[in-house]
Amino acid sequence: MRKLKWLLSTGLLFCVQFLWAQVQVTGSVTDQKDGTPIAGVTVTLKNSQTSTLTNADGSFRMTAPANGTLVFSSVGYQNAERPVGSVMNVSLTAGENAMTEVVVTGYTNIQRRKFAAAITSVNATEIRKQPFGSFDQALQGQASGVSVVANSGQPGANAVVRIRGNGSINGSNVPLYIMDGIEIAAADFATLNQGDFERVEILKDAVATGMYGSRGANGVIVISTRKGRSGQIQLNYDAQVGFSDLPKDRLEMMNSRQKIDYEMQRGNPYGWSDEEADSLRNVNFNWRDALFQTGVTHQHQLSASGGSQTSRFYASLSYMNQEGIVKTTGLKRYTARINVDNNIKNWRFGLNV
Repeated sequence: MRKLKWLLSTGLLFCVQFLWAQVQVTGSVTDQKDGTPIAGVTVTLKNSQTSTLTNADGSFRMTAPANGTLVFSSVGYQNAERPVGSVMNVSLTAGENAMTEVVVTGYTNIQRRKFAAAITSVNATEIRKQPFGSFDQALQGQASGVSVVANSGQPGANAVVRIRGNGSINGSNVPLYIMDGIEIAAADFATLNQGDFERVEILKDAVATGMYGSRGANGVIVISTRKGRSGQIQLNYDAQVGFSDLPKDRLEMMNSRQKIDYEMQRGNPYGWSDEEADSLRNVNFNWRDALFQTGVTHQHQLSASGGSQTSRFYASLSYMNQEGIVKTTGLKRYTARINVDNNIKNWRFGLNV
């Protein structure tokens, strides 16, 4: 009985401590520039799923631990973190990072705030992590309005890419691909190493693609390769290893002995003799194992970058061996790239191979 009382007292003490640790937080969120309230700001308890939104007048109310941290986030504003207090009045600063970001259109670089077209910048770091034989498959799910469907299971085969749907019934719907100012075809992707990509921009509407004329009617994908940066020479080695296999077959198939026994029980429809039936019972051939395999993919890349204020270089070597899940299919690729930039007074020249 004493032990039960002690357990109940301990549990009640923990509950009281938990209730005391919770704080009822009220406050408001305003714009730091003019002090106007901001509606729809997401107020989240850091490292948890607890969150709320500010009202039309910028006010909010929530319960949070006394030692917690609240994160305030809203589109167009920089995130702010504040320790929990009973009354919190927070001012958010307009985020200028997205507006000052440089957009590459193929011919020139423009600040995003001066460019009113529909354009999406794809994180090249995420693309470099994908061990695809054709880089366009790595665009799947990376940008809104872009549909990417694998065309075949052959490693290195280009995917079907559509930007904002099909624009023609009889004509081509393939977008225009530009790499370092040069037009390339989708069939060339199997020979490119996405580890050399620095930026990938997807131009969607007529304003963004107008400079390309009718060739850009289906959208434009602009690729910029990596270039050297001034400083000490940096050596990087990247390696990836992966496996691919067919999904597990949920159907339990008969082996040869079970199949022949079943047919014999059903009246021997094929007229097997006893000798033929015994011979066929020993034949166990798995077509799945005969046609398919576990594909192994490994990719290696060695790159170097460096230079001075006037001369910079980037060089890379890569090797990729991707086995398909269908036997006799696969992709083996060797690539090399070198970019050299030189600035001499008002002259700029380089080499991109």
